[in-house]
Amino acid sequence: MKEDTVRKIGFTRLAIFRPGIIVGNAHTPAWVSWLGSLVPGPFGNIDQRILGRSIAAEIALHSRDTGEVIRENAAMKKLATQFNSVTWDFYVRSRLD
Repeated sequence: MKEDTVRKIGFTRLAIFRPGIIVGNAHTPAWVSWLGSLVPGPFGNIDQRILGRSIAAEIALHSRDTGEVIRENAAMKKLATQFNSVTWDFYVRSRLD
């Protein structure tokens, strides 16, 4: 219902993130992290830093795109990796100038 409500607003670009168990923060007990590592697919663990990088990457790399995209754990991890390489390239280029 929440996603449908956001869709009705009519954004040009809508990225919906569906993380599994967010780990790496003070609010997730260690045993939940261990248990989540046993869960395969979109309901397993995702580190809070990967989630944050994937949101930043969506904004930086795809803000001019149109349409809707739904990102689950695997897609978020892939997007975060792309963002890491982009930010590293930017950092290296800025140091060379």
